[in-house]
Amino acid sequence: MNTKITIHLSVLAFVFACSSSVTVKGHDQSGEGPDASTPASDLGGGGSDGALVSFQCGDGKCEPGEDCVLCQVDCGECAEPHCGDGFCLGDEDCQGCPADCGDCGEEFCGNGACGAGENCATCQDDCGECAGGCGNGICQADETCESCPEDCEVCPVDAPLTVVITHPGRGEETDQSSMQVTGFVGGGTAPYSLTLNGAPVNLDGNSTFVTQVSAVHGMNLLNADVSDGAGASARTIQAFYYSTYYYPIAKETPDQSMVQDALAVILGPEVWDDDDPSDLDDIASVIILFVKDQDLGALIDNPVDSGEAGWCDYEIAIDNVGFGDVDVDITPVDGGLFVHIDIKDFHAHVDADLDGIACPGVSGTVTADSITIDATFWVSDDGQGGVTISSDAPAVGIHDLKIEFDNDILDFLVGWLVNWFLDVYTGQIEEMFEDELKDQINATITQTIESLAWEQTIDIPIFFGMGTGFTVTAVMSISTVLFSPKGARVGIQATVVTNKGTKHESPGALSMQPCPKESGDPFTSQGAFGIALHDDLVNQIPYSLFWGGLFPVDVPLGLLGGVDLGDLGLGDLGVTLDMLLPPIISDCQKDDYVLQMGDFLGRIQANYMGMNIALKLYAHIEVAIELTLVDGPDGKEIGAGLTPTKLDIDVADVKVQGFGQEEADSLKALLDMLLNTQVIDALGQQIFATMPLPAIELGGLHSSIPLGAKLKIDPQLLDRKWGYIVFEGGVKTEGF
Repeated sequence: MNTKITIHLSVLAFVFACSSSVTVKGHDQSGEGPDASTPASDLGGGGSDGALVSFQCGDGKCEPGEDCVLCQVDCGECAEPHCGDGFCLGDEDCQGCPADCGDCGEEFCGNGACGAGENCATCQDDCGECAGGCGNGICQADETCESCPEDCEVCPVDAPLTVVITHPGRGEETDQSSMQVTGFVGGGTAPYSLTLNGAPVNLDGNSTFVTQVSAVHGMNLLNADVSDGAGASARTIQAFYYSTYYYPIAKETPDQSMVQDALAVILGPEVWDDDDPSDLDDIASVIILFVKDQDLGALIDNPVDSGEAGWCDYEIAIDNVGFGDVDVDITPVDGGLFVHIDIKDFHAHVDADLDGIACPGVSGTVTADSITIDATFWVSDDGQGGVTISSDAPAVGIHDLKIEFDNDILDFLVGWLVNWFLDVYTGQIEEMFEDELKDQINATITQTIESLAWEQTIDIPIFFGMGTGFTVTAVMSISTVLFSPKGARVGIQATVVTNKGTKHESPGALSMQPCPKESGDPFTSQGAFGIALHDDLVNQIPYSLFWGGLFPVDVPLGLLGGVDLGDLGLGDLGVTLDMLLPPIISDCQKDDYVLQMGDFLGRIQANYMGMNIALKLYAHIEVAIELTLVDGPDGKEIGAGLTPTKLDIDVADVKVQGFGQEEADSLKALLDMLLNTQVIDALGQQIFATMPLPAIELGGLHSSIPLGAKLKIDPQLLDRKWGYIVFEGGVKTEGF
């Protein structure tokens, strides 16, 4: 990149004379520094010693204090010097042109006498050569501003060629598809030739320009290149963002930034029932715990029967009720879940208390292969961010029931007891289901779905060990619940919000919805567990880092990789990084999924030849993102490979005597290295480490399940489709 100087320093000698330590800054149209309306007095010293000047060279006006010598940009080039033009120029002096140079007076150089006001530096003809050398405070005949600036001050600097974009300003975001670009060209030698993004742009008589550019969604770069009649060239680059809609990320009003269908979650049949009750990694295994807790004996109100058998009176009681294994099958159906409960190996003791002469006691056993309970649970969203569930009346069955007594006195009651179990006892089990099990199953299904949408606070650590940490909050609620034989599909509206920590203004996180996308199901297969994250939600994550105040940061010198610029005369190096625009994650402009950052500001301070120099460099970054699955300590995790594909750096430079293009390019290369090797990787880790994935919370459902226990996706496939990042895989547990 051919970078040129953007500050006119026609009064630089005066500034340096007034301050021994001067900070000189480049033009900045962002509001971060001086712009086209900033008085020249604000462009001077970096401390209280800075010189004050009441005019600004380069504002297009030839004002008092400016002329063709001091400010050719505003006042034009001087005519060929001649006596009587009001300027003492060239070989004119008080002898040859008193009209311009004034009367020589009685004493003047060349009269043979070293008079008052004359010395060896100002008049060697009369006073002779000066003793000593550079540094004696006198600019001697063999010294110049280049060879001895200590004595001769700073050489005058011609106004450099420059191009300035005045609109849009740096850090601007718009919802208009066409952007008016205005600016001006200054310095150099007319005539000028200007292009914007490669297209010729006409300049008016004041060297200003107005043109229109069509905006594309996301980051738009404005590359203004100018060349002049003397063959010099200059460039400026700045960015603006375009989207038809922005999500305002305000923590106090999360509803304003909710992304509809921000997440789509597939809970396949294996999430509900994996046909393996040996481990607690499906919902059926949770319901088994509830069934095992049931006291089926407490349902029986003894005695169950009484009467007379011959001369004997009897009362029959049933106790010691028990059962073996429990199996629960959950099958997704259209609209909900069919639940089949199988209580195996039911058994109980029958005791008959007989009263009368020669009426022996009678006991017996009741067995059944199984007791089954069938019910369908109809599940849908409630329109308020949650789930509503209803269920059919349960169907209870007792299978292969057998009753035996140890003598035949009461055999006539066997048929009656069978009917009692099949009628009365099944009714009592139905009541038990309605009173207890149904509510426990409802709660389990509800928590399974609603725990996918949770409010989570994520701590954002300080960047590079500098700055201030803050938190972002993921806020979610259920929007749709649809069941089919393939499982449940849950739609979740969500946003990521934080308090404002940046000093910059922004309308919000860009929406990707204007991008042309095919519509369809983002899931490529119907796995056990699938999660799809909408681009609009993903894009809110890097935006929240910008809005929360991750930048600006002062870069520790250790991150500069031991860079030594001493050979260029640069010392006391310091670098500050800031974002004027938030990062964007998008594939709107191309097939690649990219991270874009416009007007990334780097402030570089250094000491050069005893002067404090401050430069601003604006970087415009595009990084290709390759999402991958990597092996982590607990299984597959999300990995992101970041490859910079574009890095334009615009140097807002100053022309200081001795500080030339080589030094400016070295500082530009320093920022290039820092962004490529440190900032992009660190920022990428911050973004993707902050990306939350939904999980199913099981803790608290049953006393045997520890708090914090979860079912999580074990991703086996990672894809991008229909504007979503899609994860599909199996189920894994956490917190057990």
